[in-house]
Amino acid sequence: MSSESEIVDVDPEGCSHYRNKCELLAPCCNIYYRCHHCHNDEQDLTCGLLDRSASNITTIRCVECQCIQNPVESCRECGIQFAEYICHDCSLYRQIDLVNGIFHCDDCGICRIGRGRGERGTHWHCLSCCACLPNCIAKDEHTKICRPDSLKDECCICFENMHQSTDECCIGPYCGHFLHKSCLTAYLHTKKSYCPICLQPLIKKDEASVEIEKPHREQAVIDRLRRWQRMIFEFGNVNVTIAVIVGGIAIATAVYQTKRK
Repeated sequence: MSSESEIVDVDPEGCSHYRNKCELLAPCCNIYYRCHHCHNDEQDLTCGLLDRSASNITTIRCVECQCIQNPVESCRECGIQFAEYICHDCSLYRQIDLVNGIFHCDDCGICRIGRGRGERGTHWHCLSCCACLPNCIAKDEHTKICRPDSLKDECCICFENMHQSTDECCIGPYCGHFLHKSCLTAYLHTKKSYCPICLQPLIKKDEASVEIEKPHREQAVIDRLRRWQRMIFEFGNVNVTIAVIVGGIAIATAVYQTKRK
């Protein structure tokens, strides 16, 4: 990461998210980032999620020669190719996924892991929940639990944005809430198997290895979980420890150093 007026040492192979050889200029903060995830990790509370549409990302910088230029596939100065896979529609510069494939979904507005849509593809797009779903999920079955714009919500476990997540996601079979597959696995290890938002089972009853625990359904519990999803505390110069309690178990904790504005 660097501003337009400074040059810093960067990894020539890429960031922790992608392998590429260029940086995107985020117009919201006028700072160069290797990818939109790098921006979101640092500027989420300041700028929000980066709008990486072609109309918003109009400037990139080569990490080899520091040449500033319009978004292209190869540097106009040193000629180096910026990435194996390049999508100008969503300003994505990354490595090719030879195993799973990658394609741009016009309805999502971003690239997805998979072999494309249609009869020869691996996915289909649901216009209601804004998700690209694998063909193994039947449309008629999904319609029963589909929630409008649900993929634009946050993961009900870690609270990260789902729409632009790089992690594999899954959907509750009875409620339609999306969550990361890794988050679901960790959550099930706490001996809980119901959705922390609506308390519906997160695994199908015929697939459960143990009897699904019947959760406490008082409305006060549900309201408390929802209040804790996104809270920003304004105190003096003190450390604030936040514990996310789901089903009586602390599944995530964080310590924040806050300052009064």
